Amino acid sequence: MVILLYMEKYKIYIDGAAKGNPGPGGIGIVCRDSSNNVKFKISKGIGKVTNNQAEYLALIEALKKAIEDGLEDITIFSDSSIIVNQVNDLYKVKNQFLYGYYSEAKELMTKVKEIEIKLISRTENKEADVLASNAVVGQQL
Repeated sequence: MVILLYMEKYKIYIDGAAKGNPGPGGIGIVCRDSSNNVKFKISKGIGKVTNNQAEYLALIEALKKAIEDGLEDITIFSDSSIIVNQVNDLYKVKNQFLYGYYSEAKELMTKVKEIEIKLISRTENKEADVLASNAVVGQQL
């Protein structure tokens, strides 16, 4: 007898933003299930950061939330080619400050059963972008 277990596939869209680079930063995250229903959204200010730091912090926050929620099969979508290529080990992490974020993300990735991280265009990532931008604006009020 063969028992097939179905793991629901989740799509997580992430974005990070910083106004000033470095400047006030925010992250935006949208997770959707296989029926395209929203599982969770995050829009959060993260203090003074660079754009690349914000992108990594969005990835780390998304991974932590996915692990906390017990999501076992996820694809993370980002419009940051640097971050996507670094965590997929296509680019080396030359910036020592970013290396800590990279290491944390790689460690968290090992805790998810099935994971892919894919590059998408900015136009495909509008919802996460709006959440990240709103978090930056919220810090400036």
